[in-house]
Amino acid sequence: MRKSVFTARAAERLRAQRSVAGAINVFARTSFFRNDPPYSGSIVVPLYQATDDTSVMLHAVRKGLKQIFRPGFNYGKAGVCLLDIEPMSRANRQMALFGPLTEAKAAPNASKIMPAMDGVNKRYGKSTIVHASTLHDSDAVWSMKQERKTPAYTTDWGQIVEIRR
Repeated sequence: MRKSVFTARAAERLRAQRSVAGAINVFARTSFFRNDPPYSGSIVVPLYQATDDTSVMLHAVRKGLKQIFRPGFNYGKAGVCLLDIEPMSRANRQMALFGPLTEAKAAPNASKIMPAMDGVNKRYGKSTIVHASTLHDSDAVWSMKQERKTPAYTTDWGQIVEIRR
């Protein structure tokens, strides 16, 4: 479930900056601070076509996680990193001649779904419409801890510190 939430957030951010990703790094590891057996797994899953579509990315992450997951370990950290990010305007939109049938080709209206979901979420509030695999309680134990998050002075005008004499 965590991987789905991380992936959906990353895809939303991609669409907000009008970019696409060409690959996804999926990773999971045990904690360095526990006396459990150590394990760290990571895999790069290439996307056949650069995309910002959450559904396509969720499929790729599930595929990658199946390859690195080992039962019996007490995982402490997991995540996804988007790779080969480029502006949507420069993205190579040529379809692969011999590549597999991707979700984007299978769903005829796929290009309209993500902007529609983003529009509803912008108008009615974050997470009004989500993919089913991203559903979770707001107080889930694995939720990101952001109480010590650094303010975004350089990217958010509302967080700039005012100093007066």
